[in-house]
Amino acid sequence: MTAISGTNPMKSTRIQRDKKKTARNLLGAFVLLGLAYWFVANSDGHSRASAYMMAGLTGIPALILLYRAGTMASVGECPSCDMYLLGISGGSNEGLLCEYCSSYVEGKNGLLSVTPDDRVSSYHLYRSEIPDQVQWPEGCCVCREAVTRVLQAQITEKRDASMGKNLAAGVATLGTMKMTEATTTRLEVPHCSEHTDGAVLEVASDADMLNPAIAFRAHGYLKDFCELNQTRPRA
Repeated sequence: MTAISGTNPMKSTRIQRDKKKTARNLLGAFVLLGLAYWFVANSDGHSRASAYMMAGLTGIPALILLYRAGTMASVGECPSCDMYLLGISGGSNEGLLCEYCSSYVEGKNGLLSVTPDDRVSSYHLYRSEIPDQVQWPEGCCVCREAVTRVLQAQITEKRDASMGKNLAAGVATLGTMKMTEATTTRLEVPHCSEHTDGAVLEVASDADMLNPAIAFRAHGYLKDFCELNQTRPRA
């Protein structure tokens, strides 16, 4: 079911720092950095190489936590439905999907607003699950001008084989092997003569998705695609 519902494109909401998440990230980072220091400080000539390796294994996650504390530890109200979006940037955001109302939001300078229909990103941010039978909105998938060609997008996914095949493989290899099956999905995506990169196919992002996702650069085209195919936006 399509659910990009009654949005208010004029409303803006302010992003706030999530103090608890910031504190958790900082605490975890300092603990890991302390552990990395302990490995190095308590090493001797024989174990120094191992100590530096362990320090690296703990130091890298610490740096990631510090990055998250500084950039991805904020919250903001969705300007469409007023539900909270968690773990977002305190500065610039693009292509954020509200899971409650299925609206895309964006913003900068600490503000969020509903993504306008005419937004065309440099990236493929606006996603939908691929339906079994695809219907394309009119026009190029980037600019909506007349279609002059179709360009193929494809993806190959590896998934676990059927239970019967896996059982046979397990018996034959004493449980040391597991079979997978590769499935290739191809779509002929409408483009004009100017554009070539309007859409890409991606691995399914949600457990309930039976098919891969298609991601567009143009927000308005994604909305029309969802309405025409009775799908909904995906993160």
